[in-house]
Amino acid sequence: MYIFGPATITWESLSRLSNGDVELWSSGNNNAPDNWYMGGVGSYSVARNTTIVYTNNSSCQLNTTGANSANYVTMTQNVHTALGISYWRGKPVKGYVLIGERND
Repeated sequence: MYIFGPATITWESLSRLSNGDVELWSSGNNNAPDNWYMGGVGSYSVARNTTIVYTNNSSCQLNTTGANSANYVTMTQNVHTALGISYWRGKPVKGYVLIGERND
């Protein structure tokens, strides 16, 4: 199990992620948090976790099942969409994410 906590991509001291703190879950607690896209290979699941949190009230729990080492899960967000890709060209961007691993 992996716990995904707050994330940010900053430019000019402003976070460019929507719902970077994974607090918004309008599609339900077992679907991707708002503004995030899930993908992967093999069997995986996502869930809102309100027990293990880093800030605010929730984190995102990512699970893969099975012994296949090729299984993985991705969680992405298209940060260039609102401003256009030309806005980002040539700019240094910093990205941070807090991920914790727990083996049950």
